[in-house]
Amino acid sequence: MPKQNFFSYLHEKYETEFIYFDTFMEEALYSQLGFFNTAFVRSDKEGDFLTSPEVSEYFGKIIRNWINSESNLKNIIEIGSGTGSLIEQIGIKEITSVELSSTARQELIKKGIKTHSTIDELITKTSDLIFGNEILDNIPCSIGLYRDEGWYEKVVLLEETSLAYGLRPIRNEQLDWVNKNNIAPNEDYEFEIQVNIDKFLNSVIKKINPRKILLFDYGYEQKKQG
Repeated sequence: MPKQNFFSYLHEKYETEFIYFDTFMEEALYSQLGFFNTAFVRSDKEGDFLTSPEVSEYFGKIIRNWINSESNLKNIIEIGSGTGSLIEQIGIKEITSVELSSTARQELIKKGIKTHSTIDELITKTSDLIFGNEILDNIPCSIGLYRDEGWYEKVVLLEETSLAYGLRPIRNEQLDWVNKNNIAPNEDYEFEIQVNIDKFLNSVIKKINPRKILLFDYGYEQKKQG
């Protein structure tokens, strides 16, 4: 991502002193200068990170066995396909891909995988299965924190030649999410506010009404205390 060009892009688009972190993450990942729209695919062995399908073929084989164990799973859609490695491992040619990255879509097209950039482009109104690997952690989040007896959000300050973090009072929608998820006030940590994940899942369900949803994301084991 060309550093100065990205600064100029943000300044020209927003003409404000700051943008919220989820907006910045959206631009940094998916804009015309974003991480996923560069000249090469990021999620492969020559890129910046690997996911399970690039590490082992058994990830896709396990999913294929599960699909085979279910009845009448047709009209299958993968969201966030990347290079299409998981679709290749599963081995069902009729799977449709939804991939936002223009660079990754070029790789999918080369492999003969039917692909769209968003779910809104899909003609179908129903699906037996929607699946995705590490898709939720690529959805822009807000960053919340509790300071001086109040809730705040991290923002990105659009300074003249650099970017910096700042704090602003939390927005109503983000505060509703905090309360809904029973986030306890604690000044010792920051946390992700996943409003956009909720919106994304609701939009998928409303648009396609899938019979089953299979999503994989990875974190750390948390053991119950006591």
